[in-house]
Amino acid sequence: MTKDEYVSYRLESVKERFISRISEVSIYLYNNNIKNVVFGYSGGRDSTFVLLLLTLAKLKYFQKDLNIYPITIEYRRTYKFDTFKDTDVYFVQDQKNKYLDFSNHTFVSTKRKDLEALEHIVNINDSNIEEIQHQSNYQYMYHLLFTIAQAKHAITIGTTNLDEISYIGWFGKNSDMCVDLQFIADFHKFEIDYLLKSYDIAIADVPKGDLYSGLSDEEVFNTSYADLAYYNYCKCKDFPIDVNSTLENLHTKNYHKYMGQTFNPYFIKDDDYYFIYKRNTV
Repeated sequence: MTKDEYVSYRLESVKERFISRISEVSIYLYNNNIKNVVFGYSGGRDSTFVLLLLTLAKLKYFQKDLNIYPITIEYRRTYKFDTFKDTDVYFVQDQKNKYLDFSNHTFVSTKRKDLEALEHIVNINDSNIEEIQHQSNYQYMYHLLFTIAQAKHAITIGTTNLDEISYIGWFGKNSDMCVDLQFIADFHKFEIDYLLKSYDIAIADVPKGDLYSGLSDEEVFNTSYADLAYYNYCKCKDFPIDVNSTLENLHTKNYHKYMGQTFNPYFIKDDDYYFIYKRNTV
């Protein structure tokens, strides 16, 4: 199966799988008497996709009984933008799409954390303090989400997609996986883009994974998300040598994330997820 054939194969069923996922998530929330959900909202594609799915679940099954709390943390990307209003959070929110529930959207401003206690362990200086701060705040975001969830008697929702979790380990054990529920971990990025467009939701942002360097995900991968999806599926050896090397190096670097790991979240996923994930992590 070529890459184009694989993409076409996945897109043929993506709307049906998406509708099924709305039902599956709704059943899970209803059966567990969960009426409040919290997640980190960056304004990017994955978090907007989570908001879309939850909003549709609310409209179809819960009516007013499901409270959705998208939480935006100020530290994200502040090294690039002068004001946070320049980010896609506001671009998406201003669309006023009926399928995106921003009624409980909360903006949290965080101050620089005091890192002096680390100076005997880490050499902190003017050249690296912002990067250290950035990484520390990324972990802090998930602790903050749980604090908000406790106050709202809610659960936390993850935003990790299939391309990130299936082979290259593009997630953090103590960040992205520190949530209660993951339900988009069997959707490729190109499927998420396709579904967002089908609901007239436009995301201008290039995925950057909140890297301090400012590099896009695809610059780090040395290939496109669609190519990564195909690579995860077939492990093709005819990929360019430099791309193959980059992806294999990422897999080797992050393999510890899969070893004997039982992640905290409950995963709602289909058979294709099991096929791709288990094949590539054993």
